[in-house]
Amino acid sequence: MNTSILGRGALTFLLLAASALAFAQSPTYSYIEGGAGFHDFESFDNWDREGYWAGFSVQLGDSFYVDGRAQRYSRDLFALVPTTPDDPDSEFVRRRVNSTRLEFVNVNLGYRLPIGRRTDLNIELGVDDRSARFRDEQDYRASVGVRSRLWGRFEGRAMLSYRDKERFRSGDYLLSVEGSYHFSSLFAATLQLETDEFDTNIARAGLRLMF
Repeated sequence: MNTSILGRGALTFLLLAASALAFAQSPTYSYIEGGAGFHDFESFDNWDREGYWAGFSVQLGDSFYVDGRAQRYSRDLFALVPTTPDDPDSEFVRRRVNSTRLEFVNVNLGYRLPIGRRTDLNIELGVDDRSARFRDEQDYRASVGVRSRLWGRFEGRAMLSYRDKERFRSGDYLLSVEGSYHFSSLFAATLQLETDEFDTNIARAGLRLMF
């Protein structure tokens, strides 16, 4: 009886270990993803714009990859306005008086260098296109960071970027971190956070389909 219990316990342990090893792979570089996003100015406690985003990554051989992301955030501004402007006794109603919209597109060419069994060094060069209601900007970006299949089903990434402005006369530093939980070899949930010198912050949550 005890031998049977021990045998079943050993078999269960081996199955769990095999499952963990199956997910203990190198980081993923070929996928599409998307979800909901939140945009904030100057603090992490006032997410004043909501939106959506979509991204992709494609592995090119053993050492290179291309990735990109498109994001769109908007905010409607409301005010109390009289139903009859010339009547001082008119009732007030809440109406939308303005709308702001932000759109970001980023495309990178990346190089991956394995620095461990499950960890890669990532180096990227990319282009950023940012547009608001009255202003459009196109900048260049250089990034360096690490991507790792930290443990089993969990994958993490951290990148430090420099985004050029005014033809290399000035620029911003960006820090981005993300974590992904792999439900299987095809599907994962991802949570991502990006800050532009803590002046502009973006949080993203979504799903990832790997191929």
